Amino acid sequence: LAAARAVAGAGRVVVAYQPHLVSRTRLFGVAMGEALGAADEVVVLDVYLAREEADPAVTGALVADAVPLPAERVAFVPDFDAVPAEVVRRARPGDLVVTLGAGTVTQLGPRILALLADRDG
Repeated sequence: LAAARAVAGAGRVVVAYQPHLVSRTRLFGVAMGEALGAADEVVVLDVYLAREEADPAVTGALVADAVPLPAERVAFVPDFDAVPAEVVRRARPGDLVVTLGAGTVTQLGPRILALLADRDG
């Protein structure tokens, strides 16, 4: 995120983050959230399960709750299809939008770009 901040210049850094694996999120979810505090706006998706089973006690909310930003600048959005609209709602012209994670979050870039193009022309 330090590199994103350098590239953003006067713009803000808006992050969509998808934690990867329940086991990893259980162990490092709080640290993940703390690291996301380097962004200006954060949207946390639910955990990408990959090869693991879901655990209702370990969700993206664990990460979102640990982000050291005001509550209005952080959102846990468990509905994958709702994430692009939430990111676009938070993004302003000049901001840098970053998608982070190893799961399905990689599919969001084109959807976010399309919504931004519709909004901003």
